[in-house]
Amino acid sequence: ADGRIVPYTTSSGTSYVDPTILSFLRSRGILVIPTVANIIDGVWDGAVVSGIIADPQRLAGHVNALVNLAVAGSYDGIDLDYENLRASDRAAFTSLVEQLATALHAQGKLLTVNVYAKTSEPGTWDGPQAQDWWAIGQAADQVRIMTYEYSWSTSPPGPVAPANWVNDVIAYAVSQIPAAKILQGIPFYGYDWVGQRGTDLVWTRAMDLASQFGVPLRWDSASESPWFEYVDGRARHTVWFENASSVAAKLDVTRVHD
Repeated sequence: ADGRIVPYTTSSGTSYVDPTILSFLRSRGILVIPTVANIIDGVWDGAVVSGIIADPQRLAGHVNALVNLAVAGSYDGIDLDYENLRASDRAAFTSLVEQLATALHAQGKLLTVNVYAKTSEPGTWDGPQAQDWWAIGQAADQVRIMTYEYSWSTSPPGPVAPANWVNDVIAYAVSQIPAAKILQGIPFYGYDWVGQRGTDLVWTRAMDLASQFGVPLRWDSASESPWFEYVDGRARHTVWFENASSVAAKLDVTRVHD
C-alpha cells in the first residue's frame, strides 16, 4: 500500500527470479521484462492501487520503485498488470502510465501495459473503464490486450475467447492504439463448469475427460471453439477449451488487423 514492490515467491518462500533462466535469455538477446501485478494473497486488489495513484506522494514513490526495479535488475523494462481498478481511477491510472513511461524511457527502458478487452470506450464495467486506451497507447511501448475471459469461472458456460469477439476487440484496438504496439492475448486454457462454477483446465485435461467419459467433441462455428458435455454421478459438466483450430482462428485475427 505504500508503493513498494514486493517479490513474488513460491509457497515455500523461494523467489521466482531465477538467475540461470535470466542468464539464458540474455545470452540469446531476448528481452527480459518482469510483470508487476496487484495480486495480494491470491486476489487482484484494485483498492491498493487506487490508494497509491490517488496520492501524488505515494504515486511518485511507486514510479521510482518501478524504475529502480528495472535498473537494479538490469531488466529491459516493466510490464504493468494492474487489474480490478475502479472506473473513477481512470485519470489517475493514465497519469501513472504517463509518468512511468517518461521515467523508464529516460533510463532507456520499455513500458508494457496490460488492459482488459473492450469494443468501445469507456467499456462495460469498472475494469476496462479505468483504462483509457488512447492515452495508454500514446505513452506505453506495448499494450497487451487480455482477449480472453469472455466466459469465466463464475459465468454461464461458454467460449473463453470467441474468435468473432476477439476480432471486434482488435478492430477497435487498432482505431485507438498504434497497431505496432498491440499484443493480442491468446488463451491456452478452458473451464469445466457445473452450473455457473467453472474449474480451469488445459487441453490435455479436456481431452482426457472426453476420452474417460466417452463423449464426442463438438465445434461451435460462431465462436470457433471446441466444447463437450459429460455426466459424472449426478452432475452435468460443460467444458469449453482451446485447441489448435481455435487458436489458429485467433491468430487469423492478428493477421487480418496487422
